[in-house]
Amino acid sequence: MLAKQGKSALDQLPKGIKNDPAATADTIENNARRLIIEETPRNPAYYENMSVLLAELVELRKEGKIDYETYLQRIEELAKKITQQHTPQYPPAINSAARRALYDNLDANENIALALDAAILGGRYDDWNGNQIKERHLKNSIIQPLLAQYQQAERLESIFKIIKEQAAYQ
Repeated sequence: MLAKQGKSALDQLPKGIKNDPAATADTIENNARRLIIEETPRNPAYYENMSVLLAELVELRKEGKIDYETYLQRIEELAKKITQQHTPQYPPAINSAARRALYDNLDANENIALALDAAILGGRYDDWNGNQIKERHLKNSIIQPLLAQYQQAERLESIFKIIKEQAAYQ
């Protein structure tokens, strides 16, 4: 809600929370953590970075190094990043969540992200996710050779897990 509505979303909190800045901050932080945890399988590199940013912001607030209004402004910016309503600058061709996940988790290598995206879209079988034979085909015949070509073969398992989480590849 904070990412979409800004500070006005805080008006929707129960009075006991909304009138207590510490309780409001704790509520926001807990919801941000929950969302990061839920989204991490889709793009581990991106959400691990969001987790670090959240931890740093929480620490600044708890140590009193930033005032409450500054905290709210910065947490709103972070909420937009977490919900990916405000994404970092990606190359123009990295224009989907699936491509961003590949790009983020392959050391920001646009070439391999695009090649892998095209290979998956062109080589996957219908209803592959959850079908062991079709998954093995995608992993061993399409993804593994491509990763090997870019000297990324050791990342096969972690990249395959990310691919399985992408709605665009289902």
